[in-house]
Amino acid sequence: MIDLTLLRILKHKKHYERIMPTLPTGALDKRTRIVLKDFGDFLKETGHPVIKMGAFKTYFFSFAHTKLTDDQKSYYSQMLDAAEKDCDDATTRLMANQLVELTFATDVANDAMDYERGEDIDIIGSVGERHDLAKAQIMLGDTEEMFVDADIGDLLDEDANLSGLRFQLGCLRQAIRPLRSGDFVLVCSRPDTGKTTFLVSELVGITASLAPTETVLWFNNEGEGNRIVKRLYQAFLGCNTEELQQRQQNGTLRDDFDRAGGNAVRIIDCHDWDTQMVEQVIEDVKPALVIFDMIDNIEFKGVMRSGHDARTDQVLEAQYQWARKLGVKYSHPVIATSQISADVEQQGETQCYPPMHALKDSKTGKQGAADLIIMIGKSADPTMPYDRFISTPKNKLSSGGNNQMRQQVTIDMERARYLNPIN
Repeated sequence: MIDLTLLRILKHKKHYERIMPTLPTGALDKRTRIVLKDFGDFLKETGHPVIKMGAFKTYFFSFAHTKLTDDQKSYYSQMLDAAEKDCDDATTRLMANQLVELTFATDVANDAMDYERGEDIDIIGSVGERHDLAKAQIMLGDTEEMFVDADIGDLLDEDANLSGLRFQLGCLRQAIRPLRSGDFVLVCSRPDTGKTTFLVSELVGITASLAPTETVLWFNNEGEGNRIVKRLYQAFLGCNTEELQQRQQNGTLRDDFDRAGGNAVRIIDCHDWDTQMVEQVIEDVKPALVIFDMIDNIEFKGVMRSGHDARTDQVLEAQYQWARKLGVKYSHPVIATSQISADVEQQGETQCYPPMHALKDSKTGKQGAADLIIMIGKSADPTMPYDRFISTPKNKLSSGGNNQMRQQVTIDMERARYLNPIN
């Protein structure tokens, strides 16, 4: 697939002249290398800005390679027919830049090996020259298209019309505007406080804002995904286990769930996944909302500024920034769960309304990445087992009310619902 994409790009003279001279062709299929060499000869002889495959096939079979077998002719013919299709600008830019980076990395590695062997080489000067060359080759695209050109009228209409995905709880609706593309939300609590129940409960309201074909993609690495499925059924239908069993016996359970909007939620167990695998699924599914439960457990494959010896909080900061960027790149809001440090259990007030700095394994990194932090607190008082305390110590998505909302609510564990605030 990479070879084919390369042919589609390098049939254009401007790309061929810029990329081909430094392209490391050793990893390419031998037949791809043959075609690329002939591309260069054909472009030089004709002077055409782009190769038309009909004319090139005549040159290739009738002049350049006259002794091919029938099987070889069939293979090359199919390859060239497929190369007739153009790549879009974004794909062209991405592939071209990746090739520039690969060439740069290979050349620098070779320079380093020469230096280690004691060769007479100006390692700093050589790497600097290669950096300058690579920087000059990087494709930025059309600069005019990079400028943000949002219509202020459309932005105001979004606010006036409450466009986006709306929370279920009344206190959250009042304090937070609907979620939109690029928003990054953290839902945080101590273990066994009710994060999963909170998510499925809020999805009842959120999915009501979706178009019929839109989906919520839930990445789960906290136990088995089956447990979430049951909680989803309870939340969307407002039923306990016995009531679900009754609907199952009546033959209406699945249809009732679908009508309530629950079929919009797709769960993926992502134990032992890394960030690259997650992004690939997001790119394929194109969800309207992504949930990470829990994001800390995904193996981070990005580049760390502090290198391989980065602290846990530095890795998590980079990981949370990665998740935030995914929402911007693929145009969806992101909700991620995170745990609160055990230190909050030492104080009553802090137990109910944990402060922002109480996030586990974080100094300021997680907090800085989030637009909205929703804390779920729980009292140590044994007479209040079903009381929960919702707060927003950080809220850049305010609907115009109280940015740092605090509200006591109740939880119905049997039906996986957070219920309206206690006044």
